[in-house]
Formats: sequence, C-alpha cells, structure tokens
Amino acid sequence: MGSDIKEYLDLRVDEVKLRAAKGLSLSTSKIVALLLIVIVGGVLLLAIAAAGVLLLGELMGSYAGAAGIVAGVLLLFFLVLLLLRKRLFRNTFVSAFTDAFFPGEDGPATMKQLDRRLGKTANRIAVQEELISSAFAFRNVALNLIGVVRKAFEKHETPSESS
Repeated sequence: MGSDIKEYLDLRVDEVKLRAAKGLSLSTSKIVALLLIVIVGGVLLLAIAAAGVLLLGELMGSYAGAAGIVAGVLLLFFLVLLLLRKRLFRNTFVSAFTDAFFPGEDGPATMKQLDRRLGKTANRIAVQEELISSAFAFRNVALNLIGVVRKAFEKHETPSESS
C-alpha cells in the first residue's frame, strides 16, 4: 500500500506540474499577444488621430479646433472603455486564466492518461484501505470474543478454587 500511496502522490505532483506548465505557457502567450495588440492598436489610433486632425483642420480652417474635436472623440472612446472595463477586460481575463489553469475535459492526452492512472491508483488504495479496515474489524471482533471467553472461564474457575 505504501508504494501505491507514493505512486499516487507522484502522479498528483506530475498533474500539478503539467497544469502549471500549461497554464503558464497559455497565460504568457496571451499576455504577449495582448501587448502586441495594444502596441499596434496604439500606433494605429495615433495615426488615425493625426489624420483626423489634418483632415478636420483643412475642412475647418483651424488645426487647433480639429485637435480639440479629435481629443474629445478620443476622450469619449476612453470613457466608454472605462465604463465597460469589467465586461471587456476583467471577466475575459478571469475566464481565460481559469481555463488555462483548470482545463475541463479537453486537456492534452497526457493529462487524460494521468487522470486515468490517478483513478486506478486511487481505486487500488481504496481497496487496500477496505481490506485493512476489514482486517481491523475482524481483529476487534476476535479480541472481543477472546475477552468474552476469558470472562466466561474466569467465572467458571473462581467457584472451583474456593471449594
């Protein structure tokens, strides 16, 4: 039983390592992808804002007024993002990280094999625990029976010694 427990614990450690490696690699790739999207999006937003200032400045005849309008539009965009931050960012990231660290049934084949081995080992341990429990129960019954028999002999021996 000791070797089964050791194997079970080793398998659990392997499972934690696999889940951690998978979670870290997924989260790292998502962070890098997000950083690239933010950088490219920022550059694109800057280019669109500059083009908007130039276009509106030509149409209005005032580049300062055009810059104010573009700044107002960007401020409005920022406020919308600020109001929707929970739905857009926090919930999205929480579910992404939760999926990365605690995958469902769609884990890799090695994870499925590990789960199968964990189940078999846990079953073997449960069977051995049941056998040990049964042995202790039998031992307790036997000790109780010995105690009853001993008391019965003591009762029968006591009167014979006094005669």
